[in-house]
Amino acid sequence: MSTSRGKAQPPLPPLTGTALITADQNLWQTFVRAADGGITYWSHRFDFVASGASLAGTLAAPKLLWPGIGSILERAAAATGTRLRPSAAGKRSAISERLLGSRKALESLAVSPGWPLLRRFLFEDFCKDLPEGTWWKLKSAVVLSWEAVVEQNDVDWETPARRAQIDGWTRQGVLRRGLVLGCGHCPIVEFYPLAEVNQDYRCRRCGGGNSLVQERWKPSAGEPRWFY
Repeated sequence: MSTSRGKAQPPLPPLTGTALITADQNLWQTFVRAADGGITYWSHRFDFVASGASLAGTLAAPKLLWPGIGSILERAAAATGTRLRPSAAGKRSAISERLLGSRKALESLAVSPGWPLLRRFLFEDFCKDLPEGTWWKLKSAVVLSWEAVVEQNDVDWETPARRAQIDGWTRQGVLRRGLVLGCGHCPIVEFYPLAEVNQDYRCRRCGGGNSLVQERWKPSAGEPRWFY
């Protein structure tokens, strides 16, 4: 008996048994393997079976598990004695999935209004249309202020929703809130997360001690501005 529930698994020898059924199923009662059309399973039922039941009626219906692409690749690599190493994009995806809580949440984020905003943190060219002083290209990353978030051109993404989303991302660790600070001993300008900022701090580059005074924060204004 075969089932194809909208997805297809490659017919890899490692994709059998525990790779394809849930933990509460009995491996001795159900044989499961990957097939060209999806997952193939076979097992006689051990409960009441009516006389004259069809072949499908005499078979058990196991709870199937669809392994993710990572699990499939790991098992395929292990079967050939090779080691699976994630790419840079794969590492970023794994970190995002861990912070968001699930792969589904990551997929939902990719089609949300916040996705174009998050892409601004990746490349300086994505920030050229933002007002001066609302973003900074640092040696380690691109950082945006709340003013830059407001400037994101999306009429369907209202300001209260943006505010709630930014706060949600900071709670999850997707974004970090902090200050852009310079050093009085060397020319480095860096982002310092909120947890690392005190009245006194040490430069990331030279280790010099600095005080949190107007000459240190960027842009130079009456009070420091939060960046993300």
